[in-house]
Amino acid sequence: MKAHLFTLIELLVVIAIIAILASMLLPALSKARDRAKSANCTSNLKQIGFAAITYTGDYNGLTNPYWGDSVPGDPKKETPEYIILKANRLKGWNIYYGMGRLTQLKYLAGGKVFGCPLLTNLYGAAGNFDGVANYKDFYDVSKYDQNLGSKYLCSGYYFVPFDLETTYRSGFPSDKGWSGTSYRLNKPNLPMITDDLQFKNRRHTPVGVNVCYQDGSVKSQVTSTQCGWRWWEMRDLWKELDRNRRK
Repeated sequence: MKAHLFTLIELLVVIAIIAILASMLLPALSKARDRAKSANCTSNLKQIGFAAITYTGDYNGLTNPYWGDSVPGDPKKETPEYIILKANRLKGWNIYYGMGRLTQLKYLAGGKVFGCPLLTNLYGAAGNFDGVANYKDFYDVSKYDQNLGSKYLCSGYYFVPFDLETTYRSGFPSDKGWSGTSYRLNKPNLPMITDDLQFKNRRHTPVGVNVCYQDGSVKSQVTSTQCGWRWWEMRDLWKELDRNRRK
């Protein structure tokens, strides 16, 4: 009996069917992957939030002022405006800044938790660690325990460095007297840590953002505030993330 051979048309039909099935399955797989990343992000935020709240419990309810300060040895060297824009900085040389001090003080076991799975471009245009210029930022937390030299490791998460009311005080953005100050986590409706803010150019809105509030709860929010490189845009976003805000 002669074996049946597929015709060209039959092969094309099979290929077309496979392509259709793939086009139906790939979006579902992509969504599943995104959900897994979001769940991992939520877990990271909960761990960082718990560590931050534990720290404040040991220090009279006050946040660590260095969370909002890029120079621990000189708390008032930078302006509040600069601090707001750099509040996701973790480490430079062998000095831990901001949230990085939570590992230095043993409130977190390691730096892996600071890596947001939604952030995939860890080095930007530099491409790799060696390509990062001096005094520039990168996001690869696998380098957390290394001496980084004059390069700054930043987190995929962002700690809100000032109480919202403080940011409305006269002269606040340029008054270094506010730099290195603490605040109390007594407003559970306001954000404490978020993802996404470090991406700064949030010009295409609305956009989703995961938020850890001052009571340690984590919630996904959709925001419309457009954030560029202006400190008051960041403040507007904190205000929008207020859970008590009327829609």
